[in-house]
Amino acid sequence: MLSLFLAGCPKPPPPGSEPLHGTLERDRYDLVASADEPIRSLSVAPGTTVAAGEVLVQLDDRRVAARVEAARATAERHRARIDELARGGRGEERDQVAAELEALDREWSLAKLELARTQQLVSDRIVSQADLDVAQTRAATAKARLDAHRSTARVLATGATEEELNQARADLAAALANVTDLEVALQRLTVRAPVDGRVEALPYAVGELPGAGATVAVLASSSRPWARIYLPEPLVASATLGTPARLEVDGQADLLEGCLRFIAHEAAFTPYYSLTEHDRHHLAYLAEVELLEDRARALPTGIPIKVWLEVGSAPTSCPPPEPR
Repeated sequence: MLSLFLAGCPKPPPPGSEPLHGTLERDRYDLVASADEPIRSLSVAPGTTVAAGEVLVQLDDRRVAARVEAARATAERHRARIDELARGGRGEERDQVAAELEALDREWSLAKLELARTQQLVSDRIVSQADLDVAQTRAATAKARLDAHRSTARVLATGATEEELNQARADLAAALANVTDLEVALQRLTVRAPVDGRVEALPYAVGELPGAGATVAVLASSSRPWARIYLPEPLVASATLGTPARLEVDGQADLLEGCLRFIAHEAAFTPYYSLTEHDRHHLAYLAEVELLEDRARALPTGIPIKVWLEVGSAPTSCPPPEPR
């Protein structure tokens, strides 16, 4: 292709006077494995025409599916914990604490009576100070136990504090995020066609382990093709994106309509003398011309094509190329 521009007279031909030669191309998609899992099944064969979303390759998803179930169980446990903290204790627990409170209240009343008697006996010099110390300790212990059980009863009646609930909610949010992450990883083990197209290759067979990042399917888009050409340096300055084009394909009686959709910023071929004033025309820049007619969809990929750019004409609005 470059021989057209690199050979011939020193001065380049006037822009647009000679056709630019190239090939017809289609957007290709290299679909890769997202994890180190063996291939469990192939749903299509090379050469099959598929629709967007159709399953092409299924990787073994049992291990990731088990991790998803474990993550969901963890999230349910955190959700149940929040319900428990918000509800407070069960009725049986509250009844048990109420009974203990009644017993401790009686114990505290008895300890106060014993303390009062002992203080009187000490005043009458009937018992020693040591007996008074023992009575005071018993009363203080009974009071502390009663206060502790009263706090427990309040917790069971009102539930957990707001800080405890916030911590439990944060644990649940983290668990749900982990579930979402694993569900996405599980979905990616099913390789689907991103667009309508034709399966060009399936490099691996069932049971093989491609490895993460390895291409497991190659898909050629069924959208309108485009022409890959190389612009000579004198034409780059006058050609702009959207420049109308006419294209000739062998076997087609009429010219096809197109528009220039891409020009590379760097030359595809740069000889050592290319920046001199007399030899800059040897530079060639990769460009793409979008075919605008639906009848171009039936043309085979890779066939030679001639392109005439209508430099100086009003630019047209090229449809944006599909992402590759």
